[in-house]
Amino acid sequence: MSFELPSKPHEPLMGGAEEENYHHEPAPPRHRKASPRSTLILCGWMLLGLLVAVILFGLGVSIGKGIPTRKREGLLIPDGEIQIRMEYNSTFSQHPSPETDAAWASLFPKGVGFVKHPTLAPELSGLVVFHALHCLNALREVYYAAMDGQLSHAADEHDHMKDPHHVRHCFDYLRQSLMCAADTNLEPVDKELQGVTGWGYSRTCRDYESVKAWAEANWSNDPS
Repeated sequence: MSFELPSKPHEPLMGGAEEENYHHEPAPPRHRKASPRSTLILCGWMLLGLLVAVILFGLGVSIGKGIPTRKREGLLIPDGEIQIRMEYNSTFSQHPSPETDAAWASLFPKGVGFVKHPTLAPELSGLVVFHALHCLNALREVYYAAMDGQLSHAADEHDHMKDPHHVRHCFDYLRQSLMCAADTNLEPVDKELQGVTGWGYSRTCRDYESVKAWAEANWSNDPS
């Protein structure tokens, strides 16, 4: 099971007279031998052009050196253009409720990430990030249903989010998505915990709100 769609005449270049005049134009005068002065001026312009070309080439090399490569010390540089400080928000890990469900719903754009675009996605497509968030939210619901002893009723109720096939799909989908993204941000170790929590440090991230806005601007639920 997978992330589902939301319910919703030629003219001649010259005239006759012009063409006739063109064919009867007098022959051009014979070229005269260039004077030493004109030769000197021509050489000066050529040297100036060469100097400008060298300067522009040097600027290009200098600017190019300032652009970071895709690797740093052999490690892939994290994708993204903004810095975000990671802080724990318990709302997204709490028991399903109107408040927590609304918080999760706010992460999705109109159309929940299904888009069409004339060049990038001529066929109806879904953005991976929203599929992954859908799966993560499904695991939250399954976790609390199990904690409440209600998971056995999910199959009888035909609840897609808690369906065992969907849950297994989500586990492996998230595994492969995390490995595909291979986030290389570095998290300092907490010396007391002898491990990492990920909280309290900035990470290089893509602009999620921009992705969400693009998805909303291009949303579609038309599979045709």
